[in-house]
Amino acid sequence: MTRVNIYRVDDVVQAYAKETSTDFKKLKARHDRIVKGKRFQKAFPRYRNVRVKAGRGRGSYAVYVEGLIKLGGNRSEAVLLHEMAHHINYRHVEYGPGDDHDPGFASAYAAVVRVVLGAEAERALLHAYAAIGVQVYSKVQRKGVDVLTQGEVGERAREMTEK
Repeated sequence: MTRVNIYRVDDVVQAYAKETSTDFKKLKARHDRIVKGKRFQKAFPRYRNVRVKAGRGRGSYAVYVEGLIKLGGNRSEAVLLHEMAHHINYRHVEYGPGDDHDPGFASAYAAVVRVVLGAEAERALLHAYAAIGVQVYSKVQRKGVDVLTQGEVGERAREMTEK
């Protein structure tokens, strides 16, 4: 299976961003506003206790077990949403578990973009995915799946790999 560089779609998302600054404090404040929103809380009930910290170097990443997002030098709202999607993919079984940038992650990222930036931004992201060959789960595949706790997600992942 060919690995697709999903980072190429972050520029599409950034075009719809509400926070255009790359300033860490502004992006951290944006994260805090997003997660306090009722729409976000309803869509992603397991996204809790995730902190945002400044990272070193260029790269940004999510640390699941610590509930942490580290924003490196490549800071933008799109990167923030990308890292939030990793936590959502990890905590909400309907999007995963799976590899870091698998269809589950891509689906979670699209869902985050829809909830935070709107349907138009999600459509643009899905078009960008199609253009570079990123696969997402259809809504039918996600429908009716129970949300599990973090421990249950890990257990489900082990069961899936043993089959």
